[in-house]
Amino acid sequence: MQGIALAMAATRLLPGVDALLVALALVLLVESFGRDVVWLAARRSESGDERLAERA
Repeated sequence: MQGIALAMAATRLLPGVDALLVALALVLLVESFGRDVVWLAARRSESGDERLAERA
């Protein structure tokens, strides 16, 4: 979706909507990274709990 939004903004086929398309692409990108960070953080805490159990 980000690529499509940025391509449309770059072609200027929809004048006046360029800034909205770029903002939409940015929001989608931030959401995607945020979801990955939350998933990685959850996986890290799970593996950390397993390491503590192995040491006991």
